[in-house]
Amino acid sequence: LLETILTYYDILKTNESVHLFNQMVANSEANYIRIKSLQELGSATTLDMLEAESNLKNDQASLSHEKNQLIQQKQHLNYLMGVPLTQEVDLENIEMEGWPIS
Repeated sequence: LLETILTYYDILKTNESVHLFNQMVANSEANYIRIKSLQELGSATTLDMLEAESNLKNDQASLSHEKNQLIQQKQHLNYLMGVPLTQEVDLENIEMEGWPIS
């Protein structure tokens, strides 16, 4: 039961991380576009553009990692609860042995 509860809270934490990394990717994309435009105008160097591109790629990789982590955690929670691994579980209304988690 404890492992199930801990996994549930890990999912909530990772879900927030996914939202955070989505925002970071959006910010990095906007910065990359801005730097690219500045480079075309001669106001930014190639190094600036490469750095912005590198930051974008790193943020995209981090987002991908967090999304994969979330999938694994959800599958682990399903395993602990005895439901099919691919079944989507409503995390807002989970009950275990009559005790609501949320």
